[in-house]
Amino acid sequence: MTTAEYLRHLKVMEYPINKALYDMKVLLILMIFLSLFVGISINGVWSSLYNFEFPSVIDMIKTGIFTKIEIIEWALLLVVHMVIVILPFLTKVKYFRHLLMIAPAIFVLLYFIVGGAVAFLLVPFIIVWVIAVFKQGKTGTITN
Repeated sequence: MTTAEYLRHLKVMEYPINKALYDMKVLLILMIFLSLFVGISINGVWSSLYNFEFPSVIDMIKTGIFTKIEIIEWALLLVVHMVIVILPFLTKVKYFRHLLMIAPAIFVLLYFIVGGAVAFLLVPFIIVWVIAVFKQGKTGTITN
């Protein structure tokens, strides 16, 4: 008996569900990379979302440029960003669809609040997120 026959015999997830799950994970991993490493060169200096979100903000906190409210907003941004990073591992939980909708929306909103003009770098992230949401809606639940 071949492996494929054995898996069919066990009735392990059928191909369309596996393909949908695989496609969703690829989109989620692409979202993670786009939320960190998209950048722009300004006056010959490369600036990425990662540089803004981590080293630059930490320097602003150390120098006292950020107020307490801005520090709270940044901390919320980090928490939501961590949720986005763990989304590929949560595809089989029942609240995945809600996380897929809410976490990136809050992430983009907080980036507009905290980062202002830097948030335009999230356009590729938003495009991939919309594709993932439509894919999730089209395939229904991919976790059966």
